[in-house]
Amino acid sequence: MIHNKIIIAFILFIMLTAISSAKDTVKLSGFAATENDTLDKFGIMELYGTSSGGREWYSTWDNGYARTWNDTSNDPYDSEFVTQDKGTGSWNADGLGVLEISGDAPRMYIMDSIQNKNWHNVEITLYGMRIADNSVPWGGLEAVARTNHFIDTNLCDTRGIDARFRYDGHIDFEKETSHPDSVAINNKAFFGNTLPKNVWIGYKLVVYDLPNGSVKLESWYDSKDGLNGGDWVKVNELIDYGTNFGTVSQGGVACKAGINPAMKLTSSDNRTGSETGKPNLAIYFRSDGVGINGLWYKKASIREIMPPSTPTPTPTPTPTPTPTPKPPSNLIGYWKFDENMGRTASDSSGNANNGTINGANWTSGKGGNALSFNGLNNYVDVANGANFNSAKALTIEAWIKPAATSGSYGIVGKKKWSSTLTGYNFLLHSNKLDLDAGNGNDHIVATSGALSWTTDTWYHVVATFNNGTVNFYRNGVNIASSTTVSQIANNSQDLYIGSTKSTTYPFNGVIDEVKIYNRTLSALEVKADYNAFQKAVQFDGYTGYVEVPDHDDFSVPTTGNLTVAFWLRPDALNFAFTEGGTPEGAYVNFFGKGDYSSQNQIEWYFRMYNKANATRSNRISFYIFNLSGSYGVGSYFQDNVTVGEWIHVVGKIDNQYTYIYKNGILRHKDLYSGTIFPQNGKAPLRIGTVTKSSYIKGAIDDITIFNSSLTDTEIANIYNGTKPRNGVVAEWPADEGSGLYLNDSSGRNHNGTLYGNTTWTTGYGG
Repeated sequence: MIHNKIIIAFILFIMLTAISSAKDTVKLSGFAATENDTLDKFGIMELYGTSSGGREWYSTWDNGYARTWNDTSNDPYDSEFVTQDKGTGSWNADGLGVLEISGDAPRMYIMDSIQNKNWHNVEITLYGMRIADNSVPWGGLEAVARTNHFIDTNLCDTRGIDARFRYDGHIDFEKETSHPDSVAINNKAFFGNTLPKNVWIGYKLVVYDLPNGSVKLESWYDSKDGLNGGDWVKVNELIDYGTNFGTVSQGGVACKAGINPAMKLTSSDNRTGSETGKPNLAIYFRSDGVGINGLWYKKASIREIMPPSTPTPTPTPTPTPTPTPKPPSNLIGYWKFDENMGRTASDSSGNANNGTINGANWTSGKGGNALSFNGLNNYVDVANGANFNSAKALTIEAWIKPAATSGSYGIVGKKKWSSTLTGYNFLLHSNKLDLDAGNGNDHIVATSGALSWTTDTWYHVVATFNNGTVNFYRNGVNIASSTTVSQIANNSQDLYIGSTKSTTYPFNGVIDEVKIYNRTLSALEVKADYNAFQKAVQFDGYTGYVEVPDHDDFSVPTTGNLTVAFWLRPDALNFAFTEGGTPEGAYVNFFGKGDYSSQNQIEWYFRMYNKANATRSNRISFYIFNLSGSYGVGSYFQDNVTVGEWIHVVGKIDNQYTYIYKNGILRHKDLYSGTIFPQNGKAPLRIGTVTKSSYIKGAIDDITIFNSSLTDTEIANIYNGTKPRNGVVAEWPADEGSGLYLNDSSGRNHNGTLYGNTTWTTGYGG
């Protein structure tokens, strides 16, 4: 008999090793907390009331006593707070409320001094700030409800359910039925390309048992640093029925007979095996590879709660609903630039703030059409209106595709530069985002700090202003916070798009989808606006594919250097239209250059195996061939795959090896030199299939081909949202969202045609 023991764990990972990561395009509608209006001792809202006699723990890092300790000692002011590491850990509590953590693998246990009481129905709260520059994709903020450890790893020795705010910007739930096997679910984009740095993030995990033996998980987020209790929004939820999460068919390991697979949080108190001598009941934080003071924590607590009295639903295998966006309240100007003719830019906000186009030309945009500005004297002039003069709250957002970034380029402006002490300007200035605002007596420039930009690439940029505090966002991520004047003085200047007033700093590049609000958008609203424009190509698994005519750009050149990068979302684990014979050996060749219809045409392709394959379950491979296709060499990775989750895949060839990368990390390379001789065939490039003998069911997004062998750093940068431009010979962002063509944005006109049941869907980040 296994004596299960529940441990509630905060695990905050900042690690430097490889693991799989993916992205779910299904999102849950966020909604504000309504269960309880009580504030805890830190002034943070309690979502659910504390149970009668329920156990509580609060961090003591604000007790006025600054202290530092290492792996051989513990916090002298909290007897329940027990720390350990592999000999390198150190902890620094500043006495004012912040705990700074360093080390290879620091762990922070909170012991149960009673030694005989389980945690049951809990609300875990934490504010965390990422300080470290780098991490692995799955790192970030995490809290876990975990059972006892046992020696036998096949007997559910380390079972846990948890929620993560990840370094790669995703959120998800994860279940571990037996250490170290785990399965992620409800993985979705939330913060953009990465967890914000130097920003306090409010995190709650609520876990409570349901009468039918299931377990409810709720993940909550606060972007206001606890102001007025915090503005808590539920961002993820799940009921673990035991059969829908972490099962063998999903890549998990079965629990021992008699053990509740839904991880119900009641069990005996005995600790045995590898746990002998460890704290009997504990909460612990864990931070792997955190570096020096790489993570900061504050306002941590855990409480046993009274679960809401709602009926328990029966399990239904339906996806999480897509949110219904709120109407854009306080929108005072919205210029879509979709007219594609004439010299008037119409306002879609309903406020009739139409603009006159001066010199800018129509071009294709992020959503439909856009305006191109020459960096000299082009702008859109919108007559002054009272609603543009917002003294204390303002949001400006736009999609921009800059042709240059090192100079000064006005995006939206209602003031001259330093010569005018009223109004505001939003600029791209010396690789920074700036908001220059004047109060009538002075002007102060709030800045994001220097950023890395890629010219001729679309970026979603936002500046929000609230009583002097400015938050900057890029591609849905809050990248910086700064300050300016406490309120903006009104003026009678016209509003300029594509320049500051009087064309002092004209924009050089393309601008689209400009919006102005006379209120401050939340981080969730900014992210929703960013996500609205992410699209992808979707394939049905039977007939759907995209074909691009043959070109030398797609063949491995004589230098042997080629890199192919894309996002893949498998929508099945066992495909219907396959090659390779029986389901146990079946696979699909889903992207590449080759054709069996004539000799000497197979050059390279990507392959994914069925989950039912006995030895290559859901393996993803990248092969290079002699043209006959009779002999090939390739690299691969083989991980658990979850339906509907995005994976970033890169295949690379140099003059000796093939390489494959997953989510920015090299997973495998194989020597081909001396056995494979790349040649230039005549077959077309196909996406969704290669030879029309097998078809993938899923979606593919943001495809780029380079005629060079990118470095590991460059490939990691693509995964993190910054794409190099040197060597790009074909690029399909797949943002059309409609129509029968996949357009090449590289300027080399490698446009593709959609065939069969190929459609458009929400893309990576959408």
